[in-house]
Amino acid sequence: MKKSIAIIAAMLFVFGFTASAFAAMADIPADTSAAVAKGNTQVTVSGSLRFRGNLQNNTKDFNSDKPDAKGLYDTRIRLAVDAKVAPNAEGYIQLESGTANNKDVYPWGGVNYKPGGITWIRQAWINYKPADMLGVKVGHMPLALGNKIFFNNTKFGDDAIVVYAAPNKNTKIAALTIKFDDAKKSDAQDMDAYVVLGTYKGGAFNVSGDVTYIAANAGQLYGMGGSDNLMNIGVRGSGNVGPVTLRGDIEYQTGKFAKDVVIGGVNYERKVGAYAVVVGADAKLGMATLTVDGGRGTGTKTTALATDKYKTFSTALGAQYNAPLYTFVYDLTVMGATGDKNMGIANTTFVRLAAKAKPMKSLAVKLQLVYLRATEKMKNLRGGTDSSKLGTEFDAKVTYKLAKNLKYYVEGGCLMVGAAYEDAAGNADNPWRVRHGIILSF
Repeated sequence: MKKSIAIIAAMLFVFGFTASAFAAMADIPADTSAAVAKGNTQVTVSGSLRFRGNLQNNTKDFNSDKPDAKGLYDTRIRLAVDAKVAPNAEGYIQLESGTANNKDVYPWGGVNYKPGGITWIRQAWINYKPADMLGVKVGHMPLALGNKIFFNNTKFGDDAIVVYAAPNKNTKIAALTIKFDDAKKSDAQDMDAYVVLGTYKGGAFNVSGDVTYIAANAGQLYGMGGSDNLMNIGVRGSGNVGPVTLRGDIEYQTGKFAKDVVIGGVNYERKVGAYAVVVGADAKLGMATLTVDGGRGTGTKTTALATDKYKTFSTALGAQYNAPLYTFVYDLTVMGATGDKNMGIANTTFVRLAAKAKPMKSLAVKLQLVYLRATEKMKNLRGGTDSSKLGTEFDAKVTYKLAKNLKYYVEGGCLMVGAAYEDAAGNADNPWRVRHGIILSF
C-alpha cells in the first residue's frame, strides 16, 4: 500500500498539481475502487478517455456550393485524484487535456509525433464541513445555477468560495462569490459575482430560487459590451401529477450599462430589462419519457435607440448542449439569434418535442424536434432581409454500452433554416452535423 501511495504522490508531482479549489462533484463511476492510506485516508484515482469523430457542413456559410465541410477526430483525457483525509475534509484535483479556456480536446493529426500532455487543471478544490449541516468549498470548480438556463460554467469552471448549509434533508441554502476576472490594476476593474440560493425538494413538489449580482466595472459581460452590473433573479418549481411532471422556470434581469451614451452633451445611462420563461411537462410511459416544453428569452429590437432599454436576456454558457434548447446545431454549432454561438435562449422563442427510451438495458435513444424563432427580428447574417424565422431542428442520439464503463454513441442534427439565414437572393442551405464517439471511465 505504501508503494501505491508513493506512486500517486509521484503522479501529483509529475503532472504539476497546484491547489486552488470549489465545485460540482466529479463524475466518478459508482463501482470505482479506492486505495486506503494510513490513518484511514481514502484516495481514489479516476479518469476517462474519450475519442470522437465529427463531420459537418453548411455551418458557417449555409451554402452547399462552397467548401466549408469539416471532418476531424479529437481526443479528451481526464485524470483525477479525490482525497478524503478525514470524515469532514476532502480535496479534489482533476486534470484535463486541451487548451486553457476554449477547448477540452486535442485534434488528431501529425506524423510520428507526441500530442500535448495533460497540463490544464479543470478542478481543484477543498471541501470542509465543520458541522453536519454546514460546509465550505474553496477553489476552482464547475458551477451552474438552477436549470442552467442563465448560468452554466460546468465545462471548465470558475474560481469561487461557497458556504452552504442543509437545515434539514429537504432544504439546502448557499452563498458564494465567484471571481471571473481580476484586472489587478484596480478592484474597480474586476468582474465578480455574488450569489445566494436555496432549494427545497419535497418529492412530489420541488422549488428553488437564486439571486445573482455581477459587478463588471469596465468589464465585458456576456455579450453586453461595457457593463456596470447585472442582476439575475431566478425562481423555479416542479410538481408531479401521476406519471407527469410539470415544471416552470422564470429568470428576470436588471442592471445598467457603465458606458454612458452622450447625446447633445447629455449623458444617458442605458438600463437593462430582460427575462426568460420556460414551461414544460415530462411524462413517463413505460420505458420511454416524453417531453413537451417551450419558452421565450427576450431580445432587443434592431431598431432600438442607444437610450432604449437593453432587453436581450444575457446568458453565461459553454460550448456544450445548453438548456433549455439542447440543440446540436442551432445553439452548439451555428450563430443564433444574437449573432453568437452558445447563447441558449437569448432572443429565442422555441417549442420542443422530445422523447428518450431504453429499449434494451445497454441501449439508450433520444430524439427531439425543436421549432425556433427569434423573439425580436435578428439582423440577417448573410445580407438578406431581417427576419424572426430561424427554422426547425431535428436531433437524435443513440448510446450503446459495450462493456462496464465503456460506451459508444452516435449523435446528429439538422437545422432546416428559415428566412433569417437567407442571403440577398433568398437562398440558404441547411446546416447539419454528425458525431460519434467512444468513452471509457475508470
